Amino acid sequence: MNPVHHPYIFETRRWQRNGSFCPARDSKEYKLTGVIQCTRNTTEWQVNNVMFVALNQPLRIAMLHTVQNSQSNKTEVTWSSYNTEFGTMDGRFVIFSDIISSTWTSDNGFSSQVLSTKINDQKYQETGVVFTPQNEIFSQWTSIITPV
Repeated sequence: MNPVHHPYIFETRRWQRNGSFCPARDSKEYKLTGVIQCTRNTTEWQVNNVMFVALNQPLRIAMLHTVQNSQSNKTEVTWSSYNTEFGTMDGRFVIFSDIISSTWTSDNGFSSQVLSTKINDQKYQETGVVFTPQNEIFSQWTSIITPV
């Protein structure tokens, strides 16, 4: 199987997201927007992900992933991040064909699974879920990601 080229996350580029977000506490869908700035060069590799949720009181979720800088043809890379709600997170991106899987666990017991499926070089479909330390769904979302 030939490796699939993934511009999302692996190349320096700015992306936008549009979709829906569902916190488990009320099971309603809310408009989700956001920006993802991927920066990759010989000295750094970062994915700055900011999501905005149109709740009654708007919610901003921000995570700056610092990725272990390695070869772009690797099928697995690790990253770390910090978020005020989830704490310190350790995660990894795993590539399988047209899917980028991102998983993480935090030092306070939260965890997540995100699947970004490549539609083409200009479009990804992303679906994600965050779990509480008790392994219950905390929130979930789906979005379309396109370059800005």
